[in-house]
Amino acid sequence: DKIKSIINQSAHNKSINEIKSYCLSNGAINGRILGAGGGGFLLFYTKNRIGFLNALKRKKLKFLDIKLDEKGPITLKD
Repeated sequence: DKIKSIINQSAHNKSINEIKSYCLSNGAINGRILGAGGGGFLLFYTKNRIGFLNALKRKKLKFLDIKLDEKGPITLKD
């Protein structure tokens, strides 16, 4: 993220930095900024899923709860 902020000044701002700091102090092990062109999202990893989701809800932050699998990507069929 430090390199991203040097290359693209709009990748970081006060709001993004505050959210990342909040998440890191409430159970996130690490986080990354993903996306391009003024849109995107923050991705965080935590081992305390319930506590972390509760912290996001307290701040009224939108979230998408995902699960990573050691099998890697799979194709979903209808």
